[in-house]
Amino acid sequence: MKYNPKCRLFTRKRRGKVEYWINYYLDNGTRVQRFLSTNRREANELLRFKEAKLLRSEFDAHDLKKMPEYQSGTKRLMIEEGTSLYLTTTANRKTPQTHIEDTRVVRSLFDQLWQKGMEKMEDITPLAAQQLFNELDNRGLSEATLKTYHQTMSKVFNFLIDEVEVLHSRNPFKKVVISKKGRGIAREQLLSDDELSALLFVTYGDYSGYRIPIGSLVRFILFTGCRVGEALPLEWSDIDMDNGVWRIQEKPQCPTKFKCGWSPKWHKSRTVILFPEAFEVLAPMPVHENTFGSVWQRDQNHKLIGHEWLPAEFVFVKSDKITLSDGSKKRCYTRIDDLRRPWWKLLENARLVDVQLKDLRTQFNHVLCSQMGLSHKEAGSYLGNSEQVNRVIIHR
Repeated sequence: MKYNPKCRLFTRKRRGKVEYWINYYLDNGTRVQRFLSTNRREANELLRFKEAKLLRSEFDAHDLKKMPEYQSGTKRLMIEEGTSLYLTTTANRKTPQTHIEDTRVVRSLFDQLWQKGMEKMEDITPLAAQQLFNELDNRGLSEATLKTYHQTMSKVFNFLIDEVEVLHSRNPFKKVVISKKGRGIAREQLLSDDELSALLFVTYGDYSGYRIPIGSLVRFILFTGCRVGEALPLEWSDIDMDNGVWRIQEKPQCPTKFKCGWSPKWHKSRTVILFPEAFEVLAPMPVHENTFGSVWQRDQNHKLIGHEWLPAEFVFVKSDKITLSDGSKKRCYTRIDDLRRPWWKLLENARLVDVQLKDLRTQFNHVLCSQMGLSHKEAGSYLGNSEQVNRVIIHR
């Protein structure tokens, strides 16, 4: 955004005389008011002279006192420089998955600001920050997503201002107001009997065009209340089929998208006794021998450059053809990483709208508490939740 000092003339009365003062903004956004003259014509000439100097970035000693970044020789930080500094410096503090998600959010949101003409970090004003989140809100983003985005943007500015001290301005996202949707941050939605029937008995077949067993996955999640992130890395060695027990625990050798090794949320292991309905989902499923999981390989800029295929024992798999490290191709079964397309297809065939996979977990939580008589603490222990998460159930 081109620097605009916004010079204007205003008057003040002192001791019965009219004084002409100038009001302008420095390159860092600081507002300055200075006396010019008691003669209007002379004041106008001085204003035009000062404005021309400001537009050439020529600042006098009075201005420089209010511009510490210029005194220290620091250049105004470009948006691309600021975001790159934040992402590269904080990369080792986060898991690969968190860093990749942070990169996506930071790049996307700052790009939207750049498209509005803001080239430097200091060009982003509190008004621009609020307008950005108003636009995101109008697109229908959830309250939880907006708060996550707001937290991420604030972290970037706090890092540049307080930690590495390369930005000499205030955090424009500090006072951004996120509108409340009325349902709270967490989605707490129960399915009706008709919706449950539609999901369980939809004429779809067990496999989508991508050979993903979405039908079995949906039933397993519905009858265990597990997270999608727990169902996809599920391996046959995790289950005691003789006793119907699922042990959810850290697995150092399990290949995931981001690294070799998987752990449950908060690293909290738990043992799940499978209900008959969940056991019936697993019992007829075949155990495939040639099963692999890929670990994504990225360069220093976190750009995807390849995959490393490692053997695994995944339960829910898709038929695939992979290229091994020696260049040979192999027909096998691989881990499922994305359920969006088969899930949307399943909803389309079931003629359902506004249903999310995580609603199945909420549904099972409701069954444990309202139909099976478990306390919120007991249900939370089974599901891997805290007791507080299980206390609020919304009926449709």
